[in-house]
Formats: sequence, C-alpha cells, structure tokens
Amino acid sequence: MNKIARIIEEKGLRKGFIANKCGISPGTLSKIISGETKEPSLSVAIRLARALGTTVEDLWGNMD
Repeated sequence: MNKIARIIEEKGLRKGFIANKCGISPGTLSKIISGETKEPSLSVAIRLARALGTTVEDLWGNMD
C-alpha cells in the first residue's frame, strides 16, 4: 500500500471525497494511488498533500 492509500485509510477518508477536494476525478486519484500516474502535476501533488494534511515531500520524497 502506498503512502497516499495508507493516509486515506488511516484517516478514514473516502477516495471520492479526497479527489473532489483536489479537483481531480476519482479515476485520476486511483491512477496516482496505483502508480499508473507516477508523477502528477505539481498543482495536483500540492492539493493532494494539503487534503491529506501532509507534504509533497512526504508523499513522493523517496521516489528514486
């Protein structure tokens, strides 16, 4: 499970709620979580980190 999915689960949030809060479709969020979209745009990454109460660095900082 990646960090985004783990945080969503730990906080008891719904993926649809997070997607809506970020201004992206649930399908796009699913692609980000599954790794199909490895690097979302900077604006989406920032909105996603804010919606999850964390930082972009925490979500993607260890992607080598």
